Amino acid sequence: MSYSFDARHGLIILLAELFGTSGSIIVRLALDTGATRTTINVGLLTTIGYDPSLVPEPHSNDRWQRG
Repeated sequence: MSYSFDARHGLIILLAELFGTSGSIIVRLALDTGATRTTINVGLLTTIGYDPSLVPEPHSNDRWQRG
């Protein structure tokens, strides 16, 4: 599947299915072609079985935060 990009059409939203130990969930994600990371709402992740307390603390040079 492919689409032509036209910035005049605004934000690109994709549907994605996330899988966890307790099932799966369909989420809407904004496509950022320059992004090096993806942010997913922790509430959605816990719904499908992920435990945020098991995520290691970020290194001081990482540019993200839990919360």
